[in-house]
Amino acid sequence: MNMKGYVMAKLIRKSFLVCLCLIVCLYGTPFILAEAEPSLDETRQLLQKSLTVYEIDREIARLTEREAEIGKQIASAEQNILREQERVDQTREHAGKILRAYYMGQRDNLWLLMFSAGSFSDAIAVYEYLSMILDNDKRKLDAYRDSYQQLQATYNQLLETEAELKEVKAEFLLQRERLLALQQELDEQLAASEEAAEVFKQMVDLTAAWKDKGLPVFRTYFQAIADEMNDISDLFNNGGTNKYLNGLTFQISDQELIDYFRNKNPLFDNIEFAFEDGVFTASGKEDDVEVSIQGKYIIQQKPKNHLLFRVEQLTFNGFVLPDTTNRALEQEFPLGFSPESFVPFINAYEVTTEDGLLTLKLKLKLK
Repeated sequence: MNMKGYVMAKLIRKSFLVCLCLIVCLYGTPFILAEAEPSLDETRQLLQKSLTVYEIDREIARLTEREAEIGKQIASAEQNILREQERVDQTREHAGKILRAYYMGQRDNLWLLMFSAGSFSDAIAVYEYLSMILDNDKRKLDAYRDSYQQLQATYNQLLETEAELKEVKAEFLLQRERLLALQQELDEQLAASEEAAEVFKQMVDLTAAWKDKGLPVFRTYFQAIADEMNDISDLFNNGGTNKYLNGLTFQISDQELIDYFRNKNPLFDNIEFAFEDGVFTASGKEDDVEVSIQGKYIIQQKPKNHLLFRVEQLTFNGFVLPDTTNRALEQEFPLGFSPESFVPFINAYEVTTEDGLLTLKLKLKLK
């Protein structure tokens, strides 16, 4: 099944769920497989699955859009390659003539004109003329080199884009199979529930609450944290509440960090930070929406020394979001930072978050 086929299957599944609810509401539940009402735990599991289905479905939509974008990039790159190839062919002809002239000594013979000049002024004129020829030769050779390098760069870009397309398609297939299996499981459990209509209504309400309230809160929090993480030079350069231990070990408590952020942005008045058990947690509440972000800092050395934040778990009103949501928000709003951006001569080589403290071990950067 391709991406268009998936969209059709998605419409069929939605139609099935709508029909299911209409049948339950109009005729009761003649096809009930279970006699007992679902427990609160069972209902919660159904709601959790429905939220996961929604988010995976959203990720598949994103992948579908990304595939279309990459398709346009590939088409553009292929057109650019054709144009660059024409430029290479044109400049290669000129460069070939010049190289043959040098190889056969024709340019050397031109310099003999210097010795046939009748006067010093004539020799200067001949020299200037020959310099113009050499400059023109250089421009033509440079033009060939530049056009060839541009062709290679465009071709390499095409290869990278095609590789990304393969990854996107592979991820699409993985998430589609995951979604179909989870959707089937959810449909079967919902069909077997005596309270199918009520549970379905709760699913719709939960999805609407997540879409209208939960996701916007997450995006707001991620954006605010990302903005401040990109501008925490005061913590490194100006002392403040931070501590340097043994010269090159930076340490700060979760309370000190949130206080620093609150001084920068009142939004953080509703957010708490915690550094415990190797995990950084940011949790907050906005009206009837409670969210938490949990993840770990890891050190990435290439392309530059960087503290990368990997999201491990997101929760919305007690419901855990799937890993697709983690990766999507992580990519859109990077929460990491680069110490060398604030202190150019240092690199980070170890980071821990334990007992309410973030400890960052640094070392002098070797050239």
